[in-house]
Amino acid sequence: MVGTKTKIAIVGMSFRFPGGIDTSAKLWEALSQEHDKVSQISASRWDSSLFEHPDKASPGTSYIFQAGQIDNVDTFDAAFFGISCTFWEFNPSRS
Repeated sequence: MVGTKTKIAIVGMSFRFPGGIDTSAKLWEALSQEHDKVSQISASRWDSSLFEHPDKASPGTSYIFQAGQIDNVDTFDAAFFGISCTFWEFNPSRS
């Protein structure tokens, strides 16, 4: 197949990126204007004060509370992707 050309058609696409990017137009705008979509982690996700410590080397703590966050993560359909509800509800990395 090397050297052969095959035509393909993209008939649809769907995605959700940090910063409310949910359309191809918003994605193109963010990329072309080099927008940084990293933001402060919302208190609705978790209480960051539980992990703050003045010594950044202290085990089990953090000094950075920013991330690329997807809006409305609670609307994710875990069952559609075969992810158990128990794993999804109690997995802190889902944010």
